[in-house]
Amino acid sequence: MSKRGVEKRMVFENKNGVWQLVRSVPTSTGSRVTIVAADCYSDDTIICESGLLCPSTYWLEDGEGKQTLLYAEKPAFDASEFILRQMTTNSEDGTEIDYLVLSPRVPKHEQGKAPVLMTGYGAYGISMPVSYLNSMLGGVSLVPWLNSGGSLVIPFIRGGGERGEVWHQAARQEKRQKSYDDFIAVAETIVRDGFTTPKHLGVYGSSSGGLLSAIMCIQRPKLFGAVVSDVPITDMLRYTLMGMGGAWIYEHGDPKDPEMAKVLRAYSPFHNIQNGVNYPPCLVTISTNDDRVGPGHGRKFAAKMKDAGASNFYFFEDDSGGHSVSDSFKNTKLLVRRLVFFIDTLQ
Repeated sequence: MSKRGVEKRMVFENKNGVWQLVRSVPTSTGSRVTIVAADCYSDDTIICESGLLCPSTYWLEDGEGKQTLLYAEKPAFDASEFILRQMTTNSEDGTEIDYLVLSPRVPKHEQGKAPVLMTGYGAYGISMPVSYLNSMLGGVSLVPWLNSGGSLVIPFIRGGGERGEVWHQAARQEKRQKSYDDFIAVAETIVRDGFTTPKHLGVYGSSSGGLLSAIMCIQRPKLFGAVVSDVPITDMLRYTLMGMGGAWIYEHGDPKDPEMAKVLRAYSPFHNIQNGVNYPPCLVTISTNDDRVGPGHGRKFAAKMKDAGASNFYFFEDDSGGHSVSDSFKNTKLLVRRLVFFIDTLQ
């Protein structure tokens, strides 16, 4: 979040019928705090904090703010070797976009050639998770990437919930492209600032994040050096006919509406693949039994990319796993494929 949107845990007391703020505790950068449980017979609460560099920690907190540690997750890597920065850039229409940069404290690569992974979601009002080794970010597979000198960038693009429902509505239906413009703006910023180059910049995402990464591949092929699109939506003119797509009309719009169909086709990855374009190396991963998005999206995208002559294009279909085929704890082999792909391509 930007400074005006820093997360805080606030405690109020009702005194003589008036609610008064008695304690305000800001959350550290790149972390989230949740109230796990509360007691209606006392002021005690159980609280959990988890972040990109902060393993999940649970404590009991009384009404005076005194904390008693209940559980602390064992770290999977040495957080002291990394720095986490909160940055801001402007999207194409001038809107400020916040993003986090997690990188080695001591660079292991030449200046301006840092291998960087970017990921995002930007849909349904869902905020990007920043909990410790969150599965949406790649789970434990992030550890070897970070330890090898790689960095991670997480943009908080419109369509998500980072700034409330207004942030979600700002990129819904006919405004969907704004979400992708936000992501592109962050990528262009870290390249322009000399942090990395397109050759060393990768993008990945799952489901709606897979749609985002596929769009980055098609719309800005020269901006990224590698793309992973996991269980993606790719055919925006037929998405309502596959999997659970009919339930997403509120978010994306109805392709039966001629005006909405024009909007959808304009950013639909499947419909914008062109012959002769030098697309970056791309890996598409799906599951045969994905009943949410449906495997047809990934298959069609892969086939059309091959027909268009895309080189260094890879497709992997697992016969199980469903929509969560890339779960880092259940399908380590797939995550190994992804990690090796990124390390070989970007580093």
